[in-house]
Amino acid sequence: MHACFSWTRISTEHILRSAPPPPARRYGHTMVAFDRHLYVFGGAADSTLPNDLHCYDLDTQTWSVVTPSHDSQVPSGRLFHATAVVGDAMYIFGGTVDNNVRSGEMYMFQVVLMLFVCVDNVSF
Repeated sequence: MHACFSWTRISTEHILRSAPPPPARRYGHTMVAFDRHLYVFGGAADSTLPNDLHCYDLDTQTWSVVTPSHDSQVPSGRLFHATAVVGDAMYIFGGTVDNNVRSGEMYMFQVVLMLFVCVDNVSF
């Protein structure tokens, strides 16, 4: 037995509702799911490596930019990194940062506290 799936295009009604826009087009980013929300981090947007974290609410179908707590250690922008959710935290590892340098950093984002913490840095 196999499931039957279908695609649904998400509306652009946010423009008419004055809701925040989606993230800028990008590649090399990651998206993970946590508690009815999708989180997008990193990637290359045209010629920049943004380090903003975007959240898509599956219930309201709206985007927002996550503002980390003031004491966060926000990772630099990167692409081709890995991201996973474990428990109530999102982990970001590695990737390519400025000037094609490979990163060995691992960050944890505690969703409830909106806090980024660098938990490891592996030297290559």
